[in-house]
Amino acid sequence: MEWHKGVWFTHSTPKFSFFAWLALHNRLTTCDRILSWSPGINPLCVLCQRQQETRNHIFFTCGYSSEVWGALTKGLLKRSYSSSWDSIVSFISDSRHPWTPLFLVRYVFQSAIHTLCRERNSRRHGDRPQPPAKLTRIIDKTVRNRIFSIRMMGDVKYDEAL
Repeated sequence: MEWHKGVWFTHSTPKFSFFAWLALHNRLTTCDRILSWSPGINPLCVLCQRQQETRNHIFFTCGYSSEVWGALTKGLLKRSYSSSWDSIVSFISDSRHPWTPLFLVRYVFQSAIHTLCRERNSRRHGDRPQPPAKLTRIIDKTVRNRIFSIRMMGDVKYDEAL
């Protein structure tokens, strides 16, 4: 599978692409990985407190992250919607999809990974949890701002993405 097409694409944000690249290589510091060098930690997902925290759980089978992902992509993906990591990676890697929806799903995927990681880390460090609807609004605003910035650069083929 050529997953790199779903990570390194025109108008992606380098910081988001890097986080997605780390996630695809399973190199994020999730509890399942931390347990191997620090066995005394609580392995439960800080977002839902129900299951062990793994990459596939955080993105997007966890109830919290699934709510965020679903709110952002169910209308866009329609029958192709999934919260399974492998299905999502397969979708973003397939360049045969129409360009605008593919760009949106890729960008939402990357923005969601970054934003969910920030929320997870904030909670781990004692910050107050944000409701899923707030993260959904943050990611939606991030995507819209990116599309507007692309338009300002003169690339109008993304206008229909708004």
